[in-house]
Amino acid sequence: LSDNTANNFLDLGVDYMNRPESFIRMGGGIWFDNRHTPYTLGTVLRMGIAYQNNNSINAANGVISPLGTNVSIPTVNLLALGNLSPSLPRYLNGTIQKIKYYY
Repeated sequence: LSDNTANNFLDLGVDYMNRPESFIRMGGGIWFDNRHTPYTLGTVLRMGIAYQNNNSINAANGVISPLGTNVSIPTVNLLALGNLSPSLPRYLNGTIQKIKYYY
């Protein structure tokens, strides 16, 4: 989720070391950043994030992150699937089995 800039977004993905990660960036500053231990390529990876101001958490394959209690949520208007955002090209190399988004 983003406003199509590098300054405001919520990211749920995998970093260059195969670590499931999520982070929340607002106004260019990172407010929530959590990475899990690397997963095995080719296996199913289950990830999730729950967020609201001063109360954010993520999970990967059943492991829950520490609670983020000092978090500001940016205003976003773009859902990019398989890509961080058009202005930050990082593309999915695999498939998405299921997506659930609750508002």
